[in-house]
Amino acid sequence: MVESYQKIINPAPGAIETLVKQTQDPEMKWKTLAEGRNRAEWERGKRKREDERKKEKDEESEAMGLIDWQDFVVVETIEFTQQDMELELPPPTNVEKLKSMSMAEKRMASMVMEETGAGPTAASAAGAGAVAEDVEEVDMEDDDEAEEVRLQRIKAEQEQARARDVQRAAMQSRGVKIKSDYTPKGKSVA
Repeated sequence: MVESYQKIINPAPGAIETLVKQTQDPEMKWKTLAEGRNRAEWERGKRKREDERKKEKDEESEAMGLIDWQDFVVVETIEFTQQDMELELPPPTNVEKLKSMSMAEKRMASMVMEETGAGPTAASAAGAGAVAEDVEEVDMEDDDEAEEVRLQRIKAEQEQARARDVQRAAMQSRGVKIKSDYTPKGKSVA
């Protein structure tokens, strides 16, 4: 208020002349009225936006208050091992690419994810093979169990071969050529 009174008592140079000109202009009162009306509309809109934001915030807090947080139960705790950290996964797929994929390509992609993520890695598959061989040596008397282990191994190999065939067919349908003798440009072939 002190600053406002000082502006009135000691006006800026030229302020009095502009006030005199504005009072003599008959259109000036209508311009001032229009400016006041615009300001009032802006204030009304601002107040309405603030009320809407406050209402949304109140509704959200009320919805959060209605949730009974004691009803939730921990079903499972996921523990990440060192093997999970070192697992090489394919890059994530964007939404546009997923939309444009055919059903066969989607099945192939999910099979590849199962192979890399949930399926055995080369080292664990070799270890599983060694365990299977030990089992066969120990249970040679029981031919039924040995036959079952062999059938399981054959079935797993057939599934992997089928997955590779589906992947190869999907790549060929998109026009992708897979080179088996590819060498990166940075490395020289000796």
